[in-house]
Amino acid sequence: MSDELDTWLNFKDLQRANIVPNWPTLRAWQDSPEIQFPKGRLFGPNSRRWSKQTEIDPWIASRPTALKVIPARNPRGHRKEKLKDDAA
Repeated sequence: MSDELDTWLNFKDLQRANIVPNWPTLRAWQDSPEIQFPKGRLFGPNSRRWSKQTEIDPWIASRPTALKVIPARNPRGHRKEKLKDDAA
């Protein structure tokens, strides 16, 4: 076990570090099976904190480093095909 104490971050700390923009986004990320943002710990009735070492740093390290490429689809769910130029 490490002799170092955890650093606990509150919501404002997460905002200042540009980790999360607002409470609705944080809640959506916590509920998302793809994003899986940590739930944190309750320190009091209206006080939630996240451990930097055991929750936030591992979550950031688990995030992808590139955007996921999703093929474009039309409203019916079929892939869009390039239209051929009739003049050619």
